[in-house]
Amino acid sequence: IEILSWSVLVTTDTEVVDRIPESKGKAGKAKAEGSRLVWNAAEASFDKVPTYSREGLADGAQVKGPCIIFEAGTSTYVSRVFDARRDAGSALVLERVR
Repeated sequence: IEILSWSVLVTTDTEVVDRIPESKGKAGKAKAEGSRLVWNAAEASFDKVPTYSREGLADGAQVKGPCIIFEAGTSTYVSRVFDARRDAGSALVLERVR
């Protein structure tokens, strides 16, 4: 009986990917498109929070939590201890501020 053990490593050169540039200036505060009631477990009550369309947020747009940012496939809840902004690559960046 002969037992062999093989291991293959395949590599290739990769291109350096450019970083997404920072947003030029600040778009400022975004305009809410509506509101929703969200359960606040800490206070055992509902809070009325603004809703924003992710598509409607310009690069650099900032929103204060609590809020909901919605899009076709999902929604992002931003709690009261975070603020959110949309970066130049259209990603949502949440930062703890409180």
